[in-house]
Amino acid sequence: MAGKGPAIGIDLGTTYSCVGVFQHGKVDIIANDQGNRTTPSYVAFTDTERLVGDAAKNKIAVNASNTIFDVKRLIGRKFSNFEVQSNMKFWPFKVIACEGKPKLQAEHIGKTKTFTSEEISSMVLVKMKETAEDYLGMKVTNAVIAVPAYFSFSQRLATKDAAFIAGLNVLRITNEPIAAALGYGVDKTLSGEKLVLIFDLGGGGFDVSIITIHESSLFESTQFEELCADLFRGTLIPVEKALRDAKLDKSSIDEIVLVGGSTRIPKIQNLLSEFMNGKELNKSVNPDEAVAYGAAVQAAILSGDRSDTIKDVLLIDVAPFSLGIETAGGVMTKMIEKNAKIPISVTQTFTTYSDNQPSMMIQVFEGDRAMTKDNKCLGKFDLDGIPLAPRGVTQIDVEFDFDANGLLTVLAIDKRNRNSKKITITNDTERLSKEEIERMVSDAEKYKKEDEKQKQSLAARNKMEDYIFNVKQACEESLNWLDNNFFAEKEEYEDKMEELQKVCIPFETKDHSGAQNN
Repeated sequence: MAGKGPAIGIDLGTTYSCVGVFQHGKVDIIANDQGNRTTPSYVAFTDTERLVGDAAKNKIAVNASNTIFDVKRLIGRKFSNFEVQSNMKFWPFKVIACEGKPKLQAEHIGKTKTFTSEEISSMVLVKMKETAEDYLGMKVTNAVIAVPAYFSFSQRLATKDAAFIAGLNVLRITNEPIAAALGYGVDKTLSGEKLVLIFDLGGGGFDVSIITIHESSLFESTQFEELCADLFRGTLIPVEKALRDAKLDKSSIDEIVLVGGSTRIPKIQNLLSEFMNGKELNKSVNPDEAVAYGAAVQAAILSGDRSDTIKDVLLIDVAPFSLGIETAGGVMTKMIEKNAKIPISVTQTFTTYSDNQPSMMIQVFEGDRAMTKDNKCLGKFDLDGIPLAPRGVTQIDVEFDFDANGLLTVLAIDKRNRNSKKITITNDTERLSKEEIERMVSDAEKYKKEDEKQKQSLAARNKMEDYIFNVKQACEESLNWLDNNFFAEKEEYEDKMEELQKVCIPFETKDHSGAQNN
């Protein structure tokens, strides 16, 4: 699907989304059709139409059960997930279980329709895509999409599926704190190494990350995610933990960057500054736009832009969770540690557990718990044909290759006979099937046509309303003139009549022409 043309950066937010493009050596954050630089991540269904963004959010008071939002909390998760179950209590729309996945219901044009979170997310992404296209005056295909650093493998793949349905080719799924730090760092000439604390408090979540910037290369050292606490002081707990995890003290932090609209709250800013020993907060980045800004820079870099502003920027992303395999006793043996710089390739040697063992099962897990039962299984395969031998004699090399696009390949090789087997982790068990994606792409095209039809109808209505208003105003002005000019001269009446006809006759002529053609 990759095509030429500019690549855009999208912050697909829980409550608001934002899109930017890097051109002419700088990032432009793009305003939507309402003139707003952020767009509500809302989709509303009515008896006559589908609404996305501001129009959808504006309808929520009268259409709550059919207005869907917060799908970022659902995407890539199972219906039984604790977060899904907790949030369902507060949503006005209906969430049902379908083959273990959460699906959303809404009444649309007199029918009950069911949508996946990927499908709803794709509708928001289409809105961002069209916003960029209207601004640039050309089709847009390529994009970098930012997601929280804590997003799991399945959540990232589900986001890619949503983008595909929206007609976007994903150059990279990037971490939000990386994008935010890039938004801060790209316009500055930095000497040496700086530590930046990213304090991201938005409408839908709370993340604290510590980023190292070294002469404009970026890499993440640690991150911690927590839902927004009721008490502002609770936001300092993850800050403290992030520092502790990174083995840093407060004085080590060079910059504190604010991300997310809620960081505008003065009390939040005061508490954070006081906690960091009075350090001044960096407010040079618009907190609503920082992630989209950085994503747009990444999109430009990945699409080959070599502008002076970004030509020396090197992007290094990190693994959101540890990756490993199960060994004897259900132990999680880590191959790739959480926050390891990617791309990365790691090999470890394992041996058989029992005498004359003919095969070895390789089970791949994601997570940071000590036991695999507490982590998430991403896939498994058997390496067969192992020569019979006493326990511990056979040696199997297991290689984990994690590329920059988040694709994980696991290879197992028997050192004795070079027998091998590998898999690429795609998490297909939780992803949409090919048939489901094709259906959703088709539905997206139908919605696009319906939206365009609705847009044209609305434009025609507005044109008619404008005309009626103009005619009405002209007639009222003419009547008012007549009432106040009873003894005017013939020429004056004719002049006023001519003015009135200039407003009315063009429409009448067009109307008569149409009638003759019929």
